Amino acid sequence: VDDIEDIKQRFGLRNETRFISYASSDKPWSASAGVLVSGYIENGRLMLIALNESSRNKAVIKFDAAKLAALGVKVSKFVNAETNQQLTLEKQSVTLDLKHNNYIILTSEK
Repeated sequence: VDDIEDIKQRFGLRNETRFISYASSDKPWSASAGVLVSGYIENGRLMLIALNESSRNKAVIKFDAAKLAALGVKVSKFVNAETNQQLTLEKQSVTLDLKHNNYIILTSEK
């Protein structure tokens, strides 16, 4: 729990931070079937929480750059908030090694 609280503080998560649910029809991303992705937008940055409920151990998240820009967000790379591994977007998508029933928290770099 302390690690998650640290991630939230480093990102700058506040009560007023915009939340976009995995179930939202107008979210600026899409994911592989069975992968649920919710996100927070704060100060031009994006924090995503992805949960893999599929039977595969990989997940792809694709981004709509125009929708992100309309929200004041520009993303070129992410950091795994727990391991500090950097992930670069390729063709507006990121591929994750994400085991079944596991999650990952990604934060965008400014």
